[in-house]
Amino acid sequence: MSYQPLVIEKLKGQAEVWGPEANCRHSFWALHHFNEWVQARNPDILHFNFGIHDTVIMPDGKCQIVLEQYRLCLERFIGRAGNGPKMIWATSTPRYRKQEGQPLSQWPKWTEIDDYNAAALEIVKAYGLAVNDLHQVIMDNDYIKCLQEDGCHMTDFGKQVLCDAVVKAIRKLL
Repeated sequence: MSYQPLVIEKLKGQAEVWGPEANCRHSFWALHHFNEWVQARNPDILHFNFGIHDTVIMPDGKCQIVLEQYRLCLERFIGRAGNGPKMIWATSTPRYRKQEGQPLSQWPKWTEIDDYNAAALEIVKAYGLAVNDLHQVIMDNDYIKCLQEDGCHMTDFGKQVLCDAVVKAIRKLL
């Protein structure tokens, strides 16, 4: 989804790129589909991320997947992959809370993303995984140009920026 078709095109002839057709949702969903999405495909390189859907605020005011659950799902996901594929963890891109009548530059940041990225980085670094800091890539390339008017999804420019970062990270491991 999103920038994946661009990655497929850029790596054509160098690597087979595959991702689920449906939205991968949150960390628990990814863990639940591990056998189908990872084990059955036996990839050489696994570039993966979850976090944005985990941080969706539910009616009770808590994240859809609370931080401790997220940490546990990530650790189990990495553990199940074991020593199989080379793994690249991608940080979650920034998200902003829409404020009607104000420009994106004045919207408050979805700070839960920062908390979940920090927790994930602590885990993936302990496992010695490569990190593709897509959050920083978007910030470095003017997040206002990268994000759509919903403060979450990417513009065509943002998709290209992410594609380039993903291709670069994968090529390092080819």
